[in-house]
Amino acid sequence: MKNYTLKLQKNNTCIVELNSLYDLTKEEQLDKLIKVFEVFCAFDFLMLALCVVNQGSQMLKINDVSIVGEKESLITKKKSYKLSVNVGIENIKEIIEIAAIEDFAIEIVPKKEKSQVNFLINDNGHTLLTFDLTKYCIEKVKEKLEKLL
Repeated sequence: MKNYTLKLQKNNTCIVELNSLYDLTKEEQLDKLIKVFEVFCAFDFLMLALCVVNQGSQMLKINDVSIVGEKESLITKKKSYKLSVNVGIENIKEIIEIAAIEDFAIEIVPKKEKSQVNFLINDNGHTLLTFDLTKYCIEKVKEKLEKLL
């Protein structure tokens, strides 16, 4: 299986499935994902991590976390929280590690420029990124992904 799969979309975007990054509890795979962030200069603009976690999650203890929604299961009476966390080079690894260990999906998106690049991590074992073809050269992206993965 190829390390990644590219799918061109009609809305001038491209979805990349990072096939080789399926277990982000492994340090080696997590480090590669951080390098993919760097390919897209994701740390050059303000990013948010969006996720839904259960009561007791380590995500609730991260600095700069905001609870943007809350609900309680009628059956189990357990609460879950929709969170927004400011993301930067200093906390990205911790955020992804918690998501991998606690097994929940996390979406990392730019705060302002919604069309640049979005990451969807640990979504049923898949790590995906979507990028704008008007902002990034697909050939350069392929070349860098080949080297990294």
